[in-house]
Formats: sequence, C-alpha cells, structure tokens
Amino acid sequence: MAESSNRRSRTIGRRALRRTRTLVSIFIFAAALSSSCQRSESEEGHALPSSGQARELGGGSPVIQPQGLGQVRLEIENRQPMKLRLFRILGNDRIPIERPIESEARLEVDSGFYLLRSDDRSVQCPVPAIAPLVPNRRISIQVEPVPQPEPGWCWIPPGPAVIGDTLGVGREDERPARIVNLPGFWMGETEVTNHQFADFLSSQKMIDETWIDLRSRKCLIQKNAEGKFVPDSTIADAAEMPVVMVSLSGALAYCDWLSAESGQAIRLPSEQEWEKSARGPESYIYSYGNIYQQSQANQESGKLKPVGSYQPNSFGLWDMTGNVFEWMSGRADFTNMETTLNHSLRGGSFVLDGMYLRNSFRMRQSPTVMTDDIGFRVARDAQSKTDTGKTGK
Repeated sequence: MAESSNRRSRTIGRRALRRTRTLVSIFIFAAALSSSCQRSESEEGHALPSSGQARELGGGSPVIQPQGLGQVRLEIENRQPMKLRLFRILGNDRIPIERPIESEARLEVDSGFYLLRSDDRSVQCPVPAIAPLVPNRRISIQVEPVPQPEPGWCWIPPGPAVIGDTLGVGREDERPARIVNLPGFWMGETEVTNHQFADFLSSQKMIDETWIDLRSRKCLIQKNAEGKFVPDSTIADAAEMPVVMVSLSGALAYCDWLSAESGQAIRLPSEQEWEKSARGPESYIYSYGNIYQQSQANQESGKLKPVGSYQPNSFGLWDMTGNVFEWMSGRADFTNMETTLNHSLRGGSFVLDGMYLRNSFRMRQSPTVMTDDIGFRVARDAQSKTDTGKTGK
C-alpha cells in the first residue's frame, strides 16, 4: 500500500511541476507590468497585496515584492548589549534604513518586510511590518539576550512572524495571511537522519510496525547480524539522509525516546513555529530567499540527499525547503474531524518545485501514511527540562 501511495505521489508531483512553472511564469510577468502595489479588500476590510511591486535586482529578473500600503510604527526595546540595525528586505537584498539602535527606538516605516540584526548576526529578528496585516499598525519588539548555542539546535527568537500566503497564489487553507507573536523556541538544525532513528529503534525492546515501514526498499534502515538497527550499508551516505517511510506515530515515539535520553521535552514543531523558522529573519518565501532557484535546495531532483547538502537559512536551519516533507504537531483542519487525510506536513520534497515549495504551502496526509518523501525534525521550548531524562536528574 505504501509503494502504491508513493507512485501516486510521484505522478501528482510531476503534474504539479508543469502547473507550477506555468503559474509562476504568468505571475512574474504580470508583476513586472505593475508599477505599484495593488490591493484587494478582505471581508474584514484589510488591504491585502494582490500582485506586488516588481524591481530589477541582481541579474535583471523582476522580483515580486508584496509589501502592502501605508506605514507601521515600530517600537523596539533592545535588552541585550549589542547595537542593532534595521534592514528592509527587497527581493533577496537587505537594505539598511536606520542608524544603529542601542537601547530603544520609535520610528515610522513604510509597509514592508524588515530584519532587525546585530552586526555579528547573533541576534536576528523578523519584522514583518505589512501594514494591512498589523493590528493597529504598530509592532512592539523586545530583543532579549540570545541563549548560549547548543549543538544540533537553532534558536528562533520570540516576537512577530508572518504566517500564510502573502503572494495571492496559494491555496485557500493558506489564507488569510496574518501576523502572529510566538515565544522563543529551539528548532532541530536538520531533519532527523537514518543514523539517529536507527539508534532509537535499537534501544527499543519492541518495534511497532506502524512506526516505520522497514520492509520497503525505500527505507534505508536495516537490522545487522547482531540484531542492531543500522543505516543501509549498501547505500552511500544513507546514515546522513533523512529518515523516510516513517509515520506520525513513529515521529512521536522518537520524540518520547529522545526526551527520556536528553532530559529535555522534545516534540514536533507547530505549523506556525515551522513557518517562522523556515522563512528566517527575512520572512522569505523560500528558506533561501524570495526568488525560486532550483540549485539552492533539494527540489526537482527526484531523489533524497544527505541533510545539509545545501546552505542553511539565516537561522542556521538546513533543508527547510525541499528534501522531505516534515510531520507537524497538529491537524491541518480542526473544523473537519472526520477525514483521515488531515494531519499537517510542511517543507515540500525533492519531487516538487515553485508554488509547492513556498514556506506557507500546507500539505495534509493521513497520520498513518509512510512514503519516501516524508520525514520530520524536532523542536523544544526555551525551557524544556523533564523530570525523568538521564541528563536531567
């Protein structure tokens, strides 16, 4: 059944590629003809960008910049010792617009995407000042000291993030776009690998067959002569490839095991946490930028690649775009509790491109499905010690 689902997924993926190229080409052409940002009114009366502004940036290609209209008041309180600088994001460019901020600042800015950053880049905060989406057209940001780095983890700072389709090309379940405020949290630097998941399996007295399809040839974990689970030795780099053919219950079981091992409350990320992380401090459309570039992630390749094969985003996260879809912590639609195809995944995969790899794109699937383009990564709260972990006693 899993192999049949795989074939259907690949067929859908190939059709999606053709549709995406056509849609993106039409959309960019239309944006290039526009001389100013157009607006459409939602039911609540907010102005949402319907096409965007086109600018010529680095190579002469028109870049869609849905910035909205109006102004937003920024109230910035800097509680850490380094000076901060504010940059505006246009295309993939970061344009400094304000003198260094030492302790606090109150300023009016044109509607748009901004980045607040220290010179050493240890502090990087998204500032999605999209006027039509910002309540009362005011954003307050308190920049706290950054926690000490931890191996394998990336710190995502507290504060605002844009969630949803800001381009006007997404599906209905990506709308309306909105600004949310999230507490700080840690996100796993990479997708969970075959090596990591094999260690988990080897630690278990009993293996639940609903966790992972070990019989599938697409699964790159096997049992050796000593009865230990190891990455497939016949496949180059299998140990560092993301684990696939894993269900939601398998991902959750791994989180429970790692929580006990580490003394930290490990979990799957929420969709909002994942999207803020993937967009990076620049609030990008793709993890690597606002312009789709096939060479910047494992997309359209038709095969898995080891984690970290491409450059990380500005938060330090690898493979947020492409490689494999990633299980989220919640359902895709809480208004429909009957359908089984209702658990959220994010990130796209190695068979897709364009519109289906945007950071706001939402995939839904049965929690029991196991395919060769679904894996996961882990997250945890800022303070996440458990009472039972080996290192947390």
